[in-house]
Amino acid sequence: MKTLLLGTCDNLEKNMYKIRHWADSFQPYGDVCLLTINAKDEELNMLEKSNIMYKNVSNDSSLTVNDLRLQLQHVYLSDKKTQDTYDLVLVTDVFDVVFKKDPTLKCDIEKYQLFMAYEGVLHAEEPWNMDVMKKCLPDHVESVANKLIICSGVLAGKPDKLAMLFKQMDDMVIISKQGHDIRDQAALNAIMGTLTSNSDHCYYQNNAVRLFDLNDNWCIHCAVAGPTQFFESWGFKNSIERRYKKVPKWEDYDIVHQFNRIPEWNKAVGGYEER
Repeated sequence: MKTLLLGTCDNLEKNMYKIRHWADSFQPYGDVCLLTINAKDEELNMLEKSNIMYKNVSNDSSLTVNDLRLQLQHVYLSDKKTQDTYDLVLVTDVFDVVFKKDPTLKCDIEKYQLFMAYEGVLHAEEPWNMDVMKKCLPDHVESVANKLIICSGVLAGKPDKLAMLFKQMDDMVIISKQGHDIRDQAALNAIMGTLTSNSDHCYYQNNAVRLFDLNDNWCIHCAVAGPTQFFESWGFKNSIERRYKKVPKWEDYDIVHQFNRIPEWNKAVGGYEER
């Protein structure tokens, strides 16, 4: 199975040590490509020396990188060459993701088309996600309130199916209210929260989405499932212990997302100090 890790970022020179940390941890399992924005030649040379492929784009719009990446990822994954080359693509955040084990082993592309991971708590239990949903996509609050949060920072799937998903997320962001700068996760959860067996989104039908839970040990999103300052004060610890009968440990997971939110975990996974 031919696999690609895809990410998007700007300010390469400032963040190169973070990019290398992300890419180096995945390169034993597949290729790495970075969609870069307004990158300089010397920055692109640094990527080449690190065996990181890239596609650089110019951008002078008012879109944030977080919103623009949905469009860039849609275009890249819609390309026939990409689709013909790769069986599985992982699309993740760049600065706070590290791969500790091969994440592709749990991705059965014969059975599923898309792969996502729950954060471990319901929207109704997590103030930040609920606040974004209320501000940006208020019509979807009821459909997601009692559903587990799906994190948009780590997604995987067949290239063509991911391209469709990013197009739909981008369309959702465009029509959303301008209540928050980070709207992609709200869009993803709104899409997934309204799907039914009669959905016209044919690429999600027939159980085509594999939603990994904390007990599957595929990905841990540390901002919610790790011992941050909010873990106990916001009730995440109680919710997760009640639901999963355990307190998650980063070393049990293939993918560790948001490791830099917890100093001890950042150090333990071989993370980095901010420069």
